[in-house]
Amino acid sequence: DSISDGLAKIGAGPFNASLRKTAQVKKIAGYSCTVHDIKVMMPFSPTGQPGQGMDATMVLSGTVCLSTAAPGLADYQAFYKAAANSGFIFSNAAVAKSPTGAAQAKAYANLTRKMAEAGMALESHVTISATGENPMAQMMAKLAASDITTTVTKIEVGDQPAERFDVPAGYKVKTQK
Repeated sequence: DSISDGLAKIGAGPFNASLRKTAQVKKIAGYSCTVHDIKVMMPFSPTGQPGQGMDATMVLSGTVCLSTAAPGLADYQAFYKAAANSGFIFSNAAVAKSPTGAAQAKAYANLTRKMAEAGMALESHVTISATGENPMAQMMAKLAASDITTTVTKIEVGDQPAERFDVPAGYKVKTQK
């Protein structure tokens, strides 16, 4: 299953996402970046049937520091633009064009594209939560609550040794049923 297939199964509605540039500038890994506020809201129903009194909204909010000074920016932007345009970021292109996945894929692709256009993500801090007025939403709020921070500490550009892409010894693929 792709992410959008899974969202369709839980009755996820179209989500809206915003990216807003702030006046705050930071230095991360030696590179200047501008802080942007980010917010993603996605309504869903754990029963897969919206409007039955179990609806909730997943909320991802926080900041991302985007740099136009980091080395490798053009490659970074080209990758994320191509990924957003192809539907790769959210799901496969066929699902992104389906009625159930189109709204989510489009919103997420637009956010991905906007972020890449604004620069390379060097730091992010997001909080994930859920809101809603019913007992299921309140339980989801407790389960979903998380706080995630990522920070780039070093950027290397240039050719990478082929062995970095080798499958680790003992790696096994498991298929879920």
